[in-house]
Amino acid sequence: MENTVLIRPCGAGKTTQACEYAAIEAARGRSVLYVVPTRALLLEVVERLRSFGARVEVSVGRSTRKEPVNCRNPLADLSQAAGFSLLAFCQTCPFFNSCDYTSGRFALTLPGTVRVMTFAFLVWNRSLVGQHDVVIYDEMPRWVEIKKDHLPLLPEPHRSSAVRLESLPRIVRKEIRRYYAGSGAEPPAAFLLPSLPRGRERTIVLTATPVPGLLEAMLGAELVYDAAPNFWGVDQLVRWSFVVLPHSREWTPQADGCGFKKNTLEGWPYFAASIGQNRWRGWRLKAFGTFQPPPHVWLVVASLLRARLKIDPVDAVFDRPPPVDPLGLARRMRIPTWTISFEINEKVIPIPWLARVGELAQLLGRSGVGVENFYAGSIPIAARNTVWGYRFAREIELEEYEPRDVALEILTHFYLFSRSPLDASIHAWPELALVADERMISAARRRAASIRSLAMKFNEALGAGGGRE
Repeated sequence: MENTVLIRPCGAGKTTQACEYAAIEAARGRSVLYVVPTRALLLEVVERLRSFGARVEVSVGRSTRKEPVNCRNPLADLSQAAGFSLLAFCQTCPFFNSCDYTSGRFALTLPGTVRVMTFAFLVWNRSLVGQHDVVIYDEMPRWVEIKKDHLPLLPEPHRSSAVRLESLPRIVRKEIRRYYAGSGAEPPAAFLLPSLPRGRERTIVLTATPVPGLLEAMLGAELVYDAAPNFWGVDQLVRWSFVVLPHSREWTPQADGCGFKKNTLEGWPYFAASIGQNRWRGWRLKAFGTFQPPPHVWLVVASLLRARLKIDPVDAVFDRPPPVDPLGLARRMRIPTWTISFEINEKVIPIPWLARVGELAQLLGRSGVGVENFYAGSIPIAARNTVWGYRFAREIELEEYEPRDVALEILTHFYLFSRSPLDASIHAWPELALVADERMISAARRRAASIRSLAMKFNEALGAGGGRE
């Protein structure tokens, strides 16, 4: 059995190639499951599969309004809103025997057929999905947050494996409640790293931004990553302005006509490039912000993976130095900084960094090959240390930087990894003395202490069983 992650930049034709492959396999009599993240991409995939002559079946959540519309009874919405069993309502519906929604929930494994379904449908109907010869995931699957009123409806085997809020370590519960208290929303009742089906013969994950560790946990298998070593990006130049900006509430639209879509996942207060939109090909894009989920998201993921946290030294790297360089970065072509990595099966994986830079790479990649894009923010588009490295653009120009923001990163790095942080940082980067005042030094010291405390408390709770103290 082959389990492959096919890593290609946005617009490289991953979906078209996968649809053609799925149609060929179905024509040979094999059963194929094709999983997509959104209804919009589902419609696109179904159209492409049919253009290749494939026999296609669709499985998607019930909808009376949103395409593809698969329910003709508007009373179903009222019944579900009132809390009645949808299954019981469907069995009494006059359209039951000719309903696209109910037919999409049965006979899910048919030889010679490509079954296209959304990821949400797969999670909520996992027990109905049999084993297919070939399974294709178009885009990286995600973990799931379960609302309180949805938890009793969660089917097995997911209900047993969902991690309930009260069973998380105290430090994680504290961060979750702090975030949701600020937003005024009710926190999720449980969190799920879903167990996903693999193909009998082959499993393929198509993505521009893989997150190793998460994929292995969800698929329950070792995976082969098909990409150039450490290069997961698009062949373009990105002009980077290093500046610490507030968490953005949107990808900033520009006058050139680019559009962006709100990410509606709860707990993710930022925007992501919409999937399946290729109308920006050839445009120069501008993006601003940090685009980083709140800290509790990574603590939850680490809890689901039972992964210890490790504070890693890391260098943010670039290929062209800035014309104005008060800190002398051009001598080293790097910015020393830090990240929190996950230790999974003796592997060290920078999951938080890969996930946040992945969102940025998804956006910039939509402009295509050979385009010069601009990004202002503090997410390194290429980074490395002695264990791992990644690069999401072929060439990176550090066009400019805010000296105090870069100095704080460097000082934090030395306070985390040096016994004599102030002496070591000034010795390695003499220009720091020009901008590092007492206020900045104190901020770096407090920041490093907070990072160490977070990792230490989480690891202690994980070692103690991860439950309520």
